[in-house]
Amino acid sequence: MRMKKKTFIFIVVFAAIFAAVFCGCEKKGDEAEVIETTDSYVVVKCEVMKGDAKIYGELYVPSEKKDSYPLVILSHSAFMKGRALKAYAAGFAERGFMAYTFDFCGGGFSSKSDGDMKDMTIFTEKDDLNAVIDHFRGRNDVKSEKIFLCGTSQGGLVSALVANDRNDDIAGLILMYPAFNVADQVNDYDVAEGAEDFLPVGKGYFDTLKDFDVFAHIGNFKKPVVIIHGTRDTTVPISYSERAAEVYENCVLRTISGGIHGFNPDNYSIMKNYDTEVWKYIDEYLQNYSTK
Repeated sequence: MRMKKKTFIFIVVFAAIFAAVFCGCEKKGDEAEVIETTDSYVVVKCEVMKGDAKIYGELYVPSEKKDSYPLVILSHSAFMKGRALKAYAAGFAERGFMAYTFDFCGGGFSSKSDGDMKDMTIFTEKDDLNAVIDHFRGRNDVKSEKIFLCGTSQGGLVSALVANDRNDDIAGLILMYPAFNVADQVNDYDVAEGAEDFLPVGKGYFDTLKDFDVFAHIGNFKKPVVIIHGTRDTTVPISYSERAAEVYENCVLRTISGGIHGFNPDNYSIMKNYDTEVWKYIDEYLQNYSTK
């Protein structure tokens, strides 16, 4: 009898959460379907529109029923997809935050969003993230004053650039090995005429970054920032995060000793999973923010 009562309570709570989330997506014209349920959270399909383009995403909602939740929007690395950040999204949901992962338009080989990789640039990804932020700022189940951005590699760069323009809309930034070196790489190497035919991205990716000063476009964000970077990262040298920490007004740089470009198996770290250390720094950062 006790087991039946527990099961009944779980079903009622789950139904209430699903109804709230479904309505939140439905009013924006999105479809919603349950992807996963655990004791701690529910994962629901939630698509966002950017004009006529569909952005595919998955929303992690804590099982504890509330009228509204703080939100973390997670932006993935280049050529990957939102599910690469599922471990982090789940971790945020377990800590009482809604978490949203999404596929950038043309942002990866298996992206479920509209768009072609040949048309993707850093700045089209900025537009994608802005559309996601606007969507969730319009939802009643999201605390609009507690929206955080979290990004890895190129997704970290895009998050930083967007936050620079939306200081009033974003509560904080969590950046993991952000690709602040991309513009320097483009400026250091000329792409031969026609060479882009053999590359996954198009000419626009390179042209839009020519002579672009990343560090001149991140410092307007005044809210708290934490950057987490591996000491053995050769894809994005840690010196770029060290420089960013000096540009930001309110920033802490945390290092992962021996960490490379990616901290878990979903994000290129084949030899070791560093997420225990990563979460230590994220929890330290979040301790000043209530989920109430």
